[in-house]
Amino acid sequence: PVDLIVGFAYRGLSLPFICAFLATGTLALPASGETMVTDAFVEAVAQIESSGGRFTIGDGGKAIGWWQMHERAWRDTSDFRKRQGLPVWSYRHAPNPKVSKVYARDYLIIMEKQLRHALGPNVTVEMIYAAYNVGFSRFQSLRFLIRNTPATTQAACARLGELIATPPNGAKKSTELAKLE
Repeated sequence: PVDLIVGFAYRGLSLPFICAFLATGTLALPASGETMVTDAFVEAVAQIESSGGRFTIGDGGKAIGWWQMHERAWRDTSDFRKRQGLPVWSYRHAPNPKVSKVYARDYLIIMEKQLRHALGPNVTVEMIYAAYNVGFSRFQSLRFLIRNTPATTQAACARLGELIATPPNGAKKSTELAKLE
């Protein structure tokens, strides 16, 4: 467990978040209300979606960028960012890893908020990723159960915790998100 705790701490996760993981075995948000969408989570999604930028076109050409975002998700994120008074980029910027990282983070936050609205506080990063991957409405139609998602989504959810806890070689804490705000 010490290696796991060090990995979590390295990735910028708070002590309550680490304690919640150790107590429950899942990456659930502590009662404090902080978002579960950390830099480590966003980077883990890039690893799952595009092998860290190696495969940036997916879903038959419908999803692009390191985070494999569809145009509709990008538009939803742009609407969210407009309401927050944040800069907005068109979908043609999806291949840009700095811009798409910001959009992926915000879209994950949107998914987290929708899940919390529907389910209350018992939301995990695996559930947030599943909603990101299959879409909120589809995940809802699957009764918000990861076991009802496609096998590829289930496998990705199973890898997520390890990817969040284990920093890639040479990884440094990201600052580009703040630069783009």
